[in-house]
Amino acid sequence: YPAVSTPDEKKPASLRVPGNASVSEAMDVQSIGAYNIPDGARQVRVWGNYAYIIDGNIDGDMELQAIDVSNPFSPRHTDTIWISHPMISSSLANHLEISGRYAYVANGYGFRVIDISDPADLKDVGGFEEAASGSILEVKGSYVLLPASLNKEMYIVDVSNPAVPVKIGSYDPQKITFLWQIEISGHYAYLYGYNESFEIIDILSPGTPVFAGSFNCCGNINQEDVTYHVNGKYMYITVLSHLAQYYSNYFRVYNISNPQAVQEVGNYEIPANSDIVVGIDASDPYVFCAQGNSGVRVVNAAVPASPIEVGVFNLPGNAYDIVASGGYLYVADLSTGLKIFKMASSPTVKITNLESGQYVGGSVDVQVQAYRGSDCIGKVEFYADGQKLDESGYSTCTFHWNSIPYPDGNHSLSVIAYDTANRTAAYEIY
Repeated sequence: YPAVSTPDEKKPASLRVPGNASVSEAMDVQSIGAYNIPDGARQVRVWGNYAYIIDGNIDGDMELQAIDVSNPFSPRHTDTIWISHPMISSSLANHLEISGRYAYVANGYGFRVIDISDPADLKDVGGFEEAASGSILEVKGSYVLLPASLNKEMYIVDVSNPAVPVKIGSYDPQKITFLWQIEISGHYAYLYGYNESFEIIDILSPGTPVFAGSFNCCGNINQEDVTYHVNGKYMYITVLSHLAQYYSNYFRVYNISNPQAVQEVGNYEIPANSDIVVGIDASDPYVFCAQGNSGVRVVNAAVPASPIEVGVFNLPGNAYDIVASGGYLYVADLSTGLKIFKMASSPTVKITNLESGQYVGGSVDVQVQAYRGSDCIGKVEFYADGQKLDESGYSTCTFHWNSIPYPDGNHSLSVIAYDTANRTAAYEIY
C-alpha cells in the first residue's frame, strides 16, 4: 500500500489489477500458394525448404511426398515414396516426424525410416516393426518414442543406426490405460490417453525413463477430442467436451515448468458449432489450431492467463494439420492437399513489470515491450483511464505515470503499439 499522505502531498492512487490483463489485435493471414494432392493431405512437417506430406488416402496406399516450398507462391513436387507395412500388401502411414536427415513414419505396426537428404530421391533405409502399434510416434535426437502392442506400453528406440533401430527401453504408464498421444519437450515426454490423464516422463536417460508427474485436465471426455502442443514452459490443450447433452470446446493453457505441480493458468471457450481441433502448432505469441471444416483458429497467448482469439480463417476444404515456420503457415488439407499462408499480423505489445493484484502509488514506472517480427514499430502510446499521456518511438520503453492526482481505487493503464503500416495492438491492465 502507498505511504500515508502528508499535508503537501495528495494520497497516491492505488492501481490494482483485479483480473486478467487484456490483449487486443488482429491477425491477417494471406493465402499465397497451394499444391494439389488428389488424395488430400493428413499431415505436414517442414524441414528447410521442403514440406513433407502424408497423403489422405486412408482406404488404400498412403505415401510420403516431398514438396519444394523455397518459392511458397509456387510449391513444386520433388518425389514420392510408398510406406511399406510388414503385414499387408498396401501402404499405411499414420504419423510423421522429422529429425536431421531422416523422416520417421508410423506405419501401423512400428515405423519406417526415410532418408530425406536428397528430397528428389527419398529412400527407405530401415525400420522398426516390433511394436505392433504404429499410430503415433515422437522423435528426440536419435531416439523414437512410440506405443507398443495395444497402446498399453511405450517403447524407446535408438535410431542412431537408422538401418537397424534397436529398442533400448520401455515404460508402463501409471495413470494411463491406453496411450493415444506423445509430445516431447526438453528431456520430458508428455503422454496422454484413457483416464483423461497426462503423464510426464523424464527421458534424460532414454534407456530408463522415470515417472515425473501427472495431471488431469479434461474430465469425462473422449480421448480423440484432446489435442495438445508443448511450447517452452506452457502446454496448450484444446478440448471438445461432451457431457450428457452439453458440448463445449475449450482452449486451455497449463504451466508445466514443475512436472509435479502442473497448473492451469488460463483458458477461453471456443465458439460453439466448430469442429474438433485436430492439429496444433505455435509461433510465439500465436497458437494455430486446425479445426477441420471450421478452418484455422488463431490464438494470442502472449498473456498465458488471458489467451485471446485474434482470427479465424476458413478453407474451402478440411484443415487436418498445421505447421508454423519462418513466417508461413503450412496446412494439410484433407480435401485438396497442401495450402500455404503468410502471416501478416499486427504488432504485439505488453506491459512487462505490472502484474495482477498489484497496488502501486506515487511515480510508477510502466515498462513496455512491443514487437512486430522483422518489421518496425512506428510508435507506442500510453494511456491512463483512457486518456493519452505519452508516446514513444521505441519498441522497448518506459513510461512514467504520476498516480498522485488520481483518487484511490482501481485504474486502467493501457498501451497501443503501431507498426509502420499503421496496424495496431493494444494491451490493458485495470
